[in-house]
Amino acid sequence: MNIYGKKVGMSRWINHSNGEVVAATVLQCDPNVITSKRSTDTNGYIAIQVGFGKAKRLNKPKLGTFKAAGVQPRKYLREIRLDSIDDSHEVGSDISVKMFETGQYVDVSGVTVGKGFAGCVKRHNFKTQDATHGNSLAHRAPGSIGQCQDPGRVFKGKKMAGRMGGVNRTTRNLEVLHVDEAKNLILVKGAVPGHKNGLVKIKAAKKIKRVEG
Repeated sequence: MNIYGKKVGMSRWINHSNGEVVAATVLQCDPNVITSKRSTDTNGYIAIQVGFGKAKRLNKPKLGTFKAAGVQPRKYLREIRLDSIDDSHEVGSDISVKMFETGQYVDVSGVTVGKGFAGCVKRHNFKTQDATHGNSLAHRAPGSIGQCQDPGRVFKGKKMAGRMGGVNRTTRNLEVLHVDEAKNLILVKGAVPGHKNGLVKIKAAKKIKRVEG
């Protein structure tokens, strides 16, 4: 099961048992209310639609969705794919942070910070050319990007300069340091993708064996 929230920012967490201080990310996950369900017969897949975040202004289609579900309007609507739907997935019920516990490993997804247009050295970690020996204008140039007459073209996917960041990324196997159910907060060890107040998706880690082994 997933839960959506936002990245509040980074802090530090002190383990009072051994005095260890680690970098931590604070995630605000207000209860996600279930607004509708998707079934194989009707939609071709199984999922639930959830709403979260404080809404200020919404268009009529979104307002109609919340009105049909009989819940207060939320700012965002997202779908969570499931293998099956049981009685706990009733429309109007909430998904909260109490589904997580301290010591658990989670995967956090978000949109990385956009860096704008960047060259090959910054974007792809290319090595720079000589700083001397006759090189005066091509220190950070990519160098040769194609071939000669055969095939005589640049292949698709060639690492070149372009827009950097602003893509979906997932950081796996982050340890949950603390869960505050009263304030709907989750503290995870390390950094997560995205900027402050950016949307994130949190779910139980799929590759825990790699961390434990």
